[in-house]
Amino acid sequence: MTDITRTTAATRFSSFDIHRTFYKRIGSFDISVAVLIPKHIKPGRHSVHVKWHGGGLISGDALLQDWFSNYLVSFTHRTSSIIVLPNYRFVPEHSGADILEDIQDFWTWVDRDLASFVRNAASGVEIDLDQLLVSGDSSGGWHALHSVFELPEGRVKALLLLYPMVKKWCKSKDLLREWGRPAPDEEVIDRHLAQVPEGSVASSDRFLEREELADAFSANEHRWDLAFGTDKRLHPIEILRERTIFPPALILHGDADKSVKLEDCKDFVREIGEVFGPAARKDVHLVVREGEEHGFEIELAEKDVPWLAEELQWLEKVWLL
Repeated sequence: MTDITRTTAATRFSSFDIHRTFYKRIGSFDISVAVLIPKHIKPGRHSVHVKWHGGGLISGDALLQDWFSNYLVSFTHRTSSIIVLPNYRFVPEHSGADILEDIQDFWTWVDRDLASFVRNAASGVEIDLDQLLVSGDSSGGWHALHSVFELPEGRVKALLLLYPMVKKWCKSKDLLREWGRPAPDEEVIDRHLAQVPEGSVASSDRFLEREELADAFSANEHRWDLAFGTDKRLHPIEILRERTIFPPALILHGDADKSVKLEDCKDFVREIGEVFGPAARKDVHLVVREGEEHGFEIELAEKDVPWLAEELQWLEKVWLL
């Protein structure tokens, strides 16, 4: 019997049936989405969890097991939910506006096609989009937040944000070197763009072959602005005031994170309190773990970590209320 409490990257998805399709096509390129349905799931209506992957908007893949947190396996089985994992287009081949368009098109596909897709994949299984959890790690948190802003208010019942990207944070080469991190020159970006076929689509990097490219953008802010765009509306913290409500959210962050600045996350949470009031702020649980870095929670098991179990129980309650 598959252990759903303590998995490894190799066994992360062993307790699920994985169904693949695409939610949009650009020319001859498909933007893929995977649907994870727990094995032995019972017929009936099941809540939905949409998870956006990280990678700095430059790399990664929705089915990269190493970036799928261990505790989400037992959490998913306990809630008998269905996980939907979309890919999306990457910088620099595509802009921030292109990625926002992917988010919009994904949710159109969810409303139009997800129910029938799940029904065909698992007989007797229906989705309940009135019980919608959206999550994202790192830059996937950017997608999760933009999903809240793209959908009608109240549609997203709860958020799970893991060290979320809420605004731009490029680093100087000196700071990166001080941290012992790579600080490539912008020629890395030029070489990459020179070999990209015209009209091609980049939306998956499962083997993380674009990590040097991500480092180069982090070290060369002006190139990030050129590729991603400078419209303030690209940054979730800039558009909070366009909404009247904000969903309950669990946010996990380490205070030693060198990829996503904790202070940006704290600013975002403070802004929630200022815009939506103390009740909304109370329903945003920001958990800061001392000495922990980016991705610190990936291998945690819920049953071994009391604070995590407590927070996930709260998240489950506000999601499935």
